[in-house]
Amino acid sequence: MSSSALVTSSPEELVFTFKQGDEESFKDAWSRIFTSYRKTEPQMTLSLLLSNFYFGLMIRYRYALDALVGGDFLHCNGDQAFNAIKKLVASHDSANNFDSALISIYNRLNNLEISTSRLDDNYCHVRNRLEQVLVNSKLSLWDPTVKIVIGDRTLHAYCDIMYEFCLMPENIDKSLKLWGVDKGGEEIALIDNSIIIPKGIAAGVHTTIRGRTVSIDYLIIETGKIILGRSLLKLLGAVIDVGEGTLKFTSIPGGNHIFPKPKGKKNIKKGKDEAQGKVDTPSLDNT
Repeated sequence: MSSSALVTSSPEELVFTFKQGDEESFKDAWSRIFTSYRKTEPQMTLSLLLSNFYFGLMIRYRYALDALVGGDFLHCNGDQAFNAIKKLVASHDSANNFDSALISIYNRLNNLEISTSRLDDNYCHVRNRLEQVLVNSKLSLWDPTVKIVIGDRTLHAYCDIMYEFCLMPENIDKSLKLWGVDKGGEEIALIDNSIIIPKGIAAGVHTTIRGRTVSIDYLIIETGKIILGRSLLKLLGAVIDVGEGTLKFTSIPGGNHIFPKPKGKKNIKKGKDEAQGKVDTPSLDNT
């Protein structure tokens, strides 16, 4: 006689270790675990029964339970869970004899998994492509200014094609002691879509740019900086290379110009003062 004793698992162990057999029907699997569940003392919670049953089932039955409750089987209430189980028990008597509806659900869910995997691959491909796109995250490190001379004053003016006309702040106009400001001037649309009304026009101001003197009509504005608009830049044949930070006046012999680069906060402040006519600056050499 063998000395080894027959080991019998407790009802609790049978519930916790439940796994549907390869040839076991859904009905038999449910009957087996539910019988063990009813023998547990004290009575095991319903959530433990349902979770162990669900994870011990073949995957096609898990898909079917999720489809019957319209979501995650383990997140539904007890009545919904038991109703879904009863429907499958009534429909399937064996592991190899379940109706075409379940086969359809299983196949569709498998196709959904494949489609989701492909979607994830496409997303990663697009993401990699986007990461190769240049992002404008670095400063240009140059100020689009050029030296101009009005009378005996040396100033810096910004070249800005966003503006049609040339602009001059009122304080610079007064400091230059020009011969008067005419009334008029068109509305000026700013980058933020706001509108400013010029205080007048300083007409025929002789301005020397890179050795060439031109007569410019400046619209006088309350504050800001001297701006050379696109009308004048076009007249001078300006070619701006924003990548290299260079400006070339094709109508001026030797009109090549490199925009100054600020070297620090002190130089940036100095550049602002120069643009507002507060200081005189030495001329920039031709390139």
